[in-house]
Amino acid sequence: MGGLIWVLLGLLILFLPGDPGNRIFFTGDPSSYSTEASNDLIYSARVVGVAFLTAGLLLSAIGLTAFKGGEKWAWYGTATPLITLLFSVYLAATGERGSAVNVFVQFLTLWVVQALALLLSIRSFFPAKPVAVIVAQ
Repeated sequence: MGGLIWVLLGLLILFLPGDPGNRIFFTGDPSSYSTEASNDLIYSARVVGVAFLTAGLLLSAIGLTAFKGGEKWAWYGTATPLITLLFSVYLAATGERGSAVNVFVQFLTLWVVQALALLLSIRSFFPAKPVAVIVAQ
C-alpha cells in the first residue's frame, strides 16, 4: 500500500501541469525568477517526481514479494523511506532550506501511515525470544 502511495505521488509531481517546482518547493512568486532559475526549479521538481515514482515501484516490488514472505531485510527496506523524515527534520532544524518545514508537514501523513504499518508488523518479523524457565525440583 505504501509503495502505491509513493507511485501516485511521483506521477502527480511528474505530470503536474505548469510550474510544479513552485507548488512542491513553495519558493514564492515565480515571476520574480529569471528564466534559467525557473527552468531549474521545474527540472528539480520533475527529478523529485521520478525519484518518488522509482521509490514507489521498488517499495511495491519488495512489499509484494519479500515482505509477504517475512524476510527481515524487506522490513528494513520498507523502513528506509522513513530516513527521509529524519533528513527533513535536520534541514528544518538547521535552516539549510526554507521549504524543509513544508516538506515535513506535507509528507507527515505518509510517514505516519508507513511507520504504523511497520510497527504493527514488527512482531511477525522479529518474534520475541523465548525465555528459559528453570524449574526447581
